[in-house]
Amino acid sequence: MALYSAGLQLPDVEPEAGFNPPGEWFEKHKGLPIREQIKRNPKVQEHSRLKQMIRENIILSLGGELPYQNVFEPFQDHESVTTTLSDDLEDIYCDLKRGLLEMEHSAGVSANIVWDWKFSLESHWGRHAVSAIGALHCLVFRE
Repeated sequence: MALYSAGLQLPDVEPEAGFNPPGEWFEKHKGLPIREQIKRNPKVQEHSRLKQMIRENIILSLGGELPYQNVFEPFQDHESVTTTLSDDLEDIYCDLKRGLLEMEHSAGVSANIVWDWKFSLESHWGRHAVSAIGALHCLVFRE
């Protein structure tokens, strides 16, 4: 809850000139079909390897994947889908870890890091955090 709350307090900033979250590799290869980009991009391959390792550690810590039902668009008529608490925690961790790693190599928190955290809160990890909070509440207080 504190992490999500802190994310909501992030200031609105503009990224620095030349900021390119996908990176140089993507710029050089953006004409390739997306599946080819994923197969060939060394950053994607490394990210996938690290993400799998993180996921395995989370599953071990939780004692399983802990599947639950979730509705991604609560104001539209959609069926619930099965997701897992381990996936929520993994995605939150990976989205935030990028900025933390960048901070290790710089003096402080750059506008790019803040922009990326806020953007990913609004577009990705925020939904995972809210869903995980609900699932954890049910897990802790189930009858």
